[in-house]
Amino acid sequence: MRYLYYYSITLFPPSGPVDFWFPFFLVIIITLFLYVSLQCVFTRNIYREWLIFFSLLYITFLIYLLFLKNIGIRGVEFQLFSWVKDLIYGDPMIVLFNILLFLPLGWFLPVSWKNTILVISSVLGVEWIQYFFYLGIFDLGDVFVNTCGFLIGACINRWLISRWDIQVSSFLHK
Repeated sequence: MRYLYYYSITLFPPSGPVDFWFPFFLVIIITLFLYVSLQCVFTRNIYREWLIFFSLLYITFLIYLLFLKNIGIRGVEFQLFSWVKDLIYGDPMIVLFNILLFLPLGWFLPVSWKNTILVISSVLGVEWIQYFFYLGIFDLGDVFVNTCGFLIGACINRWLISRWDIQVSSFLHK
């Protein structure tokens, strides 16, 4: 946990003298996610309400990380493979987190050329917004890595769906 603590305070800086609430809620959310995931694996059933809850949580987290984390920063990086430099000389966790950030998007959209082009266009749009409004750095390497995250997530989703027959039900309609 100490290893991930640095990344959690980098993403969400402490807002007061006691740095307690964010790690507490992070542990609660991760525990809930693991519980729901294990329940899905063992029962081959997932509740629609959990899907909606985790989807909204993911979208909120995505909006924060893409638009609200680096306010006031502006830059451009046109090298498509700039992420390799981060892997070798920098922090490889940055590349891993960029992949993990868009991995769940592959669960929402099936693999197709149309969806891949949609994701690339959306990520390019986000990168442009970050540059134009001083919300981050326009980095083509991020576009490549984020698209890879989407494709990996979509392939995992396709593989799981072909292997497991998971039913979606509801808490409310039993």
